[in-house]
Amino acid sequence: MKLRLCCEWLPAGFHREPGAGPSVWSVCGALLLAVAACRGAPGAGWSEVTHQATWVARDGHACAVLQGRLWILGGCEAGGQTHRNDVWFSPDGADWSPAVATAPWQARCHHASVAFKDRIWVLGGLSYHELAKRNVYLNDVWSSSNGVAWTKTKAVAPWPGRGHHTAVVFHDRIWLIGGEDSSGENKLSDVWSSSDGEQWVLVTDAAPWGGRSYHASTVHRDRIWVVGGAGFASKDGMVGRFRNDVWSSSDGVNWTPVATTAGWTPRMGATAVSWGGQIWLLGGSVLSASSGPQNDVWSSSDGSTWTEVFPAARWPRRAEHTSVTFADSIWLLGGGNFRARVSYNDVWRLRTGQ
Repeated sequence: MKLRLCCEWLPAGFHREPGAGPSVWSVCGALLLAVAACRGAPGAGWSEVTHQATWVARDGHACAVLQGRLWILGGCEAGGQTHRNDVWFSPDGADWSPAVATAPWQARCHHASVAFKDRIWVLGGLSYHELAKRNVYLNDVWSSSNGVAWTKTKAVAPWPGRGHHTAVVFHDRIWLIGGEDSSGENKLSDVWSSSDGEQWVLVTDAAPWGGRSYHASTVHRDRIWVVGGAGFASKDGMVGRFRNDVWSSSDGVNWTPVATTAGWTPRMGATAVSWGGQIWLLGGSVLSASSGPQNDVWSSSDGSTWTEVFPAARWPRRAEHTSVTFADSIWLLGGGNFRARVSYNDVWRLRTGQ
């Protein structure tokens, strides 16, 4: 019975990481491949919920789950200069409805959003100044209970304007993590928290993971996690800029280096979610003239040992997408491939099979 349940839970393509010792996980993965070949095993792979959602293709957007619905907020169209402030929702990822075509918050991308206290929150991000032809880094905070009516909770938050940051909900507070400031090059290593979105506390201005942006964050095993991203460029240019380290914290102040060099290639613009007792890392862009955006999927129960679950998932390679857990599944929405100069408005789902 235990073996059957294990194998039904694992997605196809799961295999033992090279060099790792035998484990129940690796045995189940091998059995699943054989079983999936004979019958459609639950959770056997990704399914495309919709190839073209009714919202315009985009990357650098945000996604949240509230009131049994998926929400898409803002983002950039291909090329990065057309920023949006539309809001869409869906109960199933296939049928989307516009909550508002033009929200009162400034059009933006590379912002952060969370669902907190029965409201959707939009925090900071990059807008674009048409006359000056440059990005504007925002530090405002907005919230809404229905995606239509929005409240400007904080016009100017105490944290510096930023983009490419992350936010999570942890211990009944919003946590804002890192990002890139208005210089466009200075990577931030600060962590802020708030119980109401209006009053913010600087938890630390120098987290040991160093200044970074384009990273992924999630909450797993009652800890906050920072995964990969982009740090300071070295004197050799981009060398050493992309990261594959993993950090965790129980309080936002004290951080533990769980993995200094994870098994996956250093990357930026990936997403991370906690699901089924594992941290899942999806896609992102690696530093390679021949590679760029990826469509691999990795998982880890402890953030230290990682297994490549899907070397090449069914969805096209991408970065700056969004991922959430919803309805017993991992969802991947939109994103872009800067090498192909294309953005996506597709929606993909990986079921648990429960």
